[in-house]
Amino acid sequence: MELLYRASESEIALLSQIGETSYRHHFAALWHNAKECDDFIDSVFSPASLRRSLHGSGSQWYLLMQDSPCGVVQIGTDQRRPGSELSGLCLHKFYLLPDITGQGVGQRVFNEICAKGRELRQPLLWLEVLEQNSAARRFYTRQGMMQTHEVLFRSPTQQSRVQILSLDLS
Repeated sequence: MELLYRASESEIALLSQIGETSYRHHFAALWHNAKECDDFIDSVFSPASLRRSLHGSGSQWYLLMQDSPCGVVQIGTDQRRPGSELSGLCLHKFYLLPDITGQGVGQRVFNEICAKGRELRQPLLWLEVLEQNSAARRFYTRQGMMQTHEVLFRSPTQQSRVQILSLDLS
């Protein structure tokens, strides 16, 4: 069975459920306002939002499969990296269900994403990671990613520093 399985319209409910569950587990505590967290999750993982994203250009959704679905990934090709004129593969979303974290699945998925980027002739892989998410920053740094820029994420009640990390795929 493939680890990364390209999602289609028929998997929208599953993408929505896994995305919301994993996001809430890993990130809800970072939000100062529960309603803003709910609104953000809805903007990304509601069936209507996922349907628009699946049918839009430049974005691909994947289900992560082991014995059963265990996470979601969203990538975008030819995406301009903030603070640069360079473009490449953007890893927009990479969320694992809570009971999968720490089992080496993330490493295998990351390797497959890099391979997919090379296959698509993308010169670099880049992503955004919250400064407060030290576990993710350590993981990506171990993969050879380097911080290239920093931006602010703003909501009505808070702001957070977001680090832009990048890896040369050539």
